[in-house]
Amino acid sequence: MLQLKPTNWDAVGCSYKYNTGYWDYRDRTRVPMEDPGDGIAGKDLNWVSNPSLYILMHEPPARAYSGWFVHWHYARGTTDVPQSRLMRDTQRFISPVLFVDAHAAKHDFTKAIQRDPDDPFEPTKDWIWYKPAQQPRSDH
Repeated sequence: MLQLKPTNWDAVGCSYKYNTGYWDYRDRTRVPMEDPGDGIAGKDLNWVSNPSLYILMHEPPARAYSGWFVHWHYARGTTDVPQSRLMRDTQRFISPVLFVDAHAAKHDFTKAIQRDPDDPFEPTKDWIWYKPAQQPRSDH
């Protein structure tokens, strides 16, 4: 497991993660990412089609890290949850998020994570994790 104890601050100096394309090798998306290596890193603002939904930074409860999920905010029990125990876990995965348009929000990622823990990065009405690759047009 990624060592983030006793706290992210103690382990790596910050609790927020920049949403680059460098995700865990197990992380998948249903459609290919436009830039799986760098994600949003180094891009101009116009690269993002919907800045008010595109996640720029988040805390670890928003997603999996090497097959583990973590509870921080409002945790009332075990804070480290392996994917094998995810469906029996009754706590919420709450994370503050900074979006590309510079607004911040607190979101509950529980439904997205539990609905499909192997593909939790698909767009919702509240957020977008990645930019899909442009699909070539098919001529009829």
